[in-house]
Amino acid sequence: MSASRQFRGRGHARARYLLCFALALGAFGVRAGDDYGSTKTSGCDPSGVIEHTLSQFRHYGPRSDDREYFGFIFLLNGDIASAVTRGTRCNGTEGCVTNTRFAAQRVPTGSKVLGEWHTHPRTGSPELSMEDVRGANNNAGIRCYAAYYSVPNGEIYAWDPRSTSVPAAMSSRLLVGQYDPRGRAETSAQVAAAR
Repeated sequence: MSASRQFRGRGHARARYLLCFALALGAFGVRAGDDYGSTKTSGCDPSGVIEHTLSQFRHYGPRSDDREYFGFIFLLNGDIASAVTRGTRCNGTEGCVTNTRFAAQRVPTGSKVLGEWHTHPRTGSPELSMEDVRGANNNAGIRCYAAYYSVPNGEIYAWDPRSTSVPAAMSSRLLVGQYDPRGRAETSAQVAAAR
């Protein structure tokens, strides 16, 4: 049983959310020397990033039938937003291609990049790919950088962008929420607790 599956019981929803949030903050958001004492002074807003990211998955996840959506999360003038691009149609579990440069070109000048998120379509794989790992790892040196992805059934995971292999990335995953792939209301109690 993977660590991400150990806290699936209904009675543990709040504890699961708090554990995931604490681990995501500690494992993915903090780099040596970072100051999380104040969002205003540090430029990092881990709870705001998670809230924004979950909203992006609720919006784009149900649209991800046969293609991926990718977004760079950024902070500009105190607001967290995403620069989003859509990939080409997928041919099974291996044919998903998303050019993240299109999203990078949409990040406004003067903003601070805080992370990335991407969907895996319902025809896709629940596993991260080596391209996913390399892409996030290329940005892992950016202060506050966090990485998220969703699997075909709508589960949303945070994972360590400092990972250098698929097994390492997969073992670092933490379940942070879930969207309904058919586009209905959220089904994860921890997402509701995050609001």
